[in-house]
Amino acid sequence: QLDEPLQGSMQICNGQGVLTDFNATSTPDWRMRVIYVPQALPPLAGSPVSFITECCSFDCRRKFVGAKSILQDVAFLCRDMESQLLLEDGKLDQSWASLSGGERQRAAIGCALILTRS
Repeated sequence: QLDEPLQGSMQICNGQGVLTDFNATSTPDWRMRVIYVPQALPPLAGSPVSFITECCSFDCRRKFVGAKSILQDVAFLCRDMESQLLLEDGKLDQSWASLSGGERQRAAIGCALILTRS
């Protein structure tokens, strides 16, 4: 069960409107739809590409039709995303630790966009 926010508000768009009852969806479905990109990223091992690959291996993602497509096209998707986010070629293959703060944040946004593509 998901907790309601203690202060402020949160809205989740489910493609058909805004969810206001956060418990109306299953936890696996919630995990498929919500991507949180903090401003100050925690230290992550590996690279953005390895993060995408690892996320696609989670049970809730393996059942997602697009996960196989993402894995097959991960190199192309990453090059395209680097271009869209104004990152140098190959940045998403580099370790998180080697990226600047702004590059890490854009890489995390790129991962979120790749993982939530339909």
